[in-house]
Amino acid sequence: MRNDRNHMLQRPHPKFSWMFVIWRSRDNIWNGNWAAVPGQVRHGAKVVFCAPGSEGERGKVIEKELNDSVWPGEGHFEVCDVLRETDIKTLVSVTVELYGQLDCLVNNAGSHPPDQTIDDVSAQEFRSLMDLNVVSCFLAAKAALPHLRKTKGNIINIASLVGLIGQKYAVPYVATKGAVTAMTKAMAIDESKYGVRVNRNPQLFEFQHLTWQYLDSYVGEACKPDS
Repeated sequence: MRNDRNHMLQRPHPKFSWMFVIWRSRDNIWNGNWAAVPGQVRHGAKVVFCAPGSEGERGKVIEKELNDSVWPGEGHFEVCDVLRETDIKTLVSVTVELYGQLDCLVNNAGSHPPDQTIDDVSAQEFRSLMDLNVVSCFLAAKAALPHLRKTKGNIINIASLVGLIGQKYAVPYVATKGAVTAMTKAMAIDESKYGVRVNRNPQLFEFQHLTWQYLDSYVGEACKPDS
């Protein structure tokens, strides 16, 4: 798998239709990896992006801002609860109805709980985070793949560096991101025969923002930059 973020998220073919599955439960939806949405519209892509109903008003504002710009692409916002398989199927159907095809799926739905030890996490809380961070990616990929196989398209699952190196007080989150990475690898193998590329974006830029106390001391000292 190639994990070059610029390679995966820049300069689509002008006819490309992208679908971003995004969830922001606490943050404003115009932040973080949402920056990739206007980036694709700027380069001429037709982008369908989504968020929960609580962010519907803001999503429509962003849609208008994108379409009122001078950029050659288009943006279309849909309300979608990624915990509901029917909502995800509808999102895919809307995308294909609008643009006739689907070329790329970006799975960016996720949440990071506050610091917590394993003693403070219930089984239901663990399952709920798994549903949001992992199962939503699985369901979106499952719904999108029949269309992506026709276009020999792409799936980009947003993972995390901590899924590889670990993080203190974040057992559930780290488990979900490790699962996303493993699922991406397995999916890439299965879908290669259809010409569909499946990659993960490990958010390597996270590494610069992690404070060293979140990592075990020996990892922090080994990885801390010299300057």
